Parts: sequence; structure tokens; C-alpha cells
Amino acid sequence: MALVIIGTVVFFVTRPRPVWLVDESYRTQWGKILDTSAPPRRLSMAALPEDGIPPKNRYGYIITTKGPPGAEPAPIVIYPGLASAGEYSGALVLALDPWMMFRDFKDPTVSRSRVDSPIGGEGVLIVPGRDRNVVWAWTAQLLQQQPGIFPLEEAPWEEAVETLFRDRRFQPGAETYGWMDAMPLLYRSSPAWLYAPLSRIRQEPLQETSNLEANRFPEREDWHEFGLQADILWAIPFGNEKKRAKLDKIIAWLGDPKTQTQIADTLNWIPAHREGGSYNAISRTARLAWLSSSFVWQIRSR
Repeated sequence: MALVIIGTVVFFVTRPRPVWLVDESYRTQWGKILDTSAPPRRLSMAALPEDGIPPKNRYGYIITTKGPPGAEPAPIVIYPGLASAGEYSGALVLALDPWMMFRDFKDPTVSRSRVDSPIGGEGVLIVPGRDRNVVWAWTAQLLQQQPGIFPLEEAPWEEAVETLFRDRRFQPGAETYGWMDAMPLLYRSSPAWLYAPLSRIRQEPLQETSNLEANRFPEREDWHEFGLQADILWAIPFGNEKKRAKLDKIIAWLGDPKTQTQIADTLNWIPAHREGGSYNAISRTARLAWLSSSFVWQIRSR
């Protein structure tokens, strides 16, 4: 009898169980999404291990911005045709945080010649230079040789970062600016442009951003396609396939435009689904840029 009891306990403790494995930085938001959106099946939730390797006695879905397996080591990861496919290597795209060029609606869109000019020009290109992500975003855009083609060697990147603020392209003192300095400058300057992730703009009070419009980063004149820089939230299946087949209602729920809209609104992002909703006008513009993009690229390991 004791052996039977022990065996039963061991079976229930070690049997494969379904779970959400979520990036630590998104656990709170994902918990909120699960609490308010009524998924068809309740799964437990745990933090994704730092090495990204799921426990052996679990199966389910990884919710992460790290990307599908194989994408992590690259400094810039490019996903061709992602908007039309909606998935990559078996991983489902849930939501995106696109980088756009923001301006007051009365101001003209920024030209590529203004962006490329080391001596500056009309208006103010605003950069919060203390934000490392912004520095690398600008560096990547300026080093993009052709659509989706970036230098593979480290030297051009290091040199570009070192010299980014040595000319008059950006506002004076750009290297010392934080977001608390950059946003007020955008509101009071004209014309002015700020390259930023959508989520950062949606953090601002609505009355401050209601006059803003968004555009893609300007492409070069000889380019006939464009990509979009964005952070991406993925749902990546893992574990026993036969067990995971029981979660077919979960994957249908994850792919539903209403679910993805709720995920996006919780994160201040945009839904990946073509029929997803838009929070406001600039979110709609960002969605259209995503849906018409030839590829999406994401900066990593910088």
C-alpha cells in the first residue's frame, strides 16, 4: 500500500503539466491579460528560465520577446514576410512595439536628406541620447545599406556609435538627453521629429500626444521596399506534441484578433493580427506600417 501511495504521488508530481513560461519582465502584464480575457483553459504560469530552456516535465507556450530558437545570438534579427505569415519557425506573433518617427500634425514629414545630413538643417531631430536602445536604433538605421542589409563586422557599428553625436544632425546636447528632456522639446519645437517606440509615446498623457502623427523612418529614394523596426511578443510552443495537441483551443485563442488587441492594449503595443483593433490614430498608422512591411527587424545583444 505504501509503495502504491508513493508511486501515485510521484506520478502526479512528475507528470507533464501545461504551463505558460513568461519572460520575467512581462509576467505582471501577462497575468493581467489572463485574468481579464478568459482563455478557454487555465494554465499555471511561471517565469521563463534565464537560459530559455523549459523544464522537462512541462509543455505549453513560451511568451517572450527573445524570439524563436536560433534568433537569440544575432545582433539584428530579420524576419522576412512576417506580416503576411503571422508566424516564424512555428512561433506565433502576438503583438509588436513598432519604432516610428513622431511629429506634430502641423509639421511636415522628415526627409531622408535631413536624416542623413551631418550638418543639420531645418527643424530639430530629437534624440534622447542617454537611452542605449535609441542610440542603437539610430545607428542601425544609418548603417542600413539596402533594405534589410546591415554590416556584419563590428567595426562599422563601433565607429558609428562613437561618432553619432559629433556632428550637427541632432539637437544640441543630444547625448545628455533623457526621455524627460526629449518629450517636452518635441512638444515645443516646430518642425521637430522623434524616432521612438510606440509604447513610449503611449506612456505620455493623452492631452500631450493628441496632436502627434507617426510616419515610417524615411527610406532612401532608390529603395522600393521597406522594413519596420519593432520589438515582438511571441507565443512559442514547447514540450510534448501529443500533450500540446490538447491545447488547440489555446492556440486558437492566442490567434484571435480580439485577444491580440487586448494583449496589445495591455502593453501599449499593436496587435499582430490583420483584423486587430487600433487604440488611436498613431497606433493605426503603426499597424498599417506593420501590415505593409516587407520584413521586420529587431535589435538584440547591443
